[in-house]
Amino acid sequence: MILPAHDFHENIDQLMVGMAFPDVHDILDVYAASLGPEHRRYYHNDDAVEYMMQVGGIYVAWSAYYHIVLDRVSDKTGSSGCIVRFLALVKAGVIPTFDQYSPPPLLQETY
Repeated sequence: MILPAHDFHENIDQLMVGMAFPDVHDILDVYAASLGPEHRRYYHNDDAVEYMMQVGGIYVAWSAYYHIVLDRVSDKTGSSGCIVRFLALVKAGVIPTFDQYSPPPLLQETY
């Protein structure tokens, strides 16, 4: 499994939230270098999104949410097709669009 690069996550931030949040991705992926895909056992869950909401606000929470969703999409499609698949799932209403007045929903197991 190849992990999506932080550029991918920041591109999704730009498309979905309107700005990039590189610090969010650094925090969520703090163990990526040492653990590879297994790093997702840490900080890739609803608790991480809630934590980001508490420390950074709603925009940061949505960035964390989309980071985790993109990783899950990448697990199914590979990194080369993950952004296209992600956007198709947004268009189909499977992945919710950013709402500055509402926190992200709970994560699904698969996308």
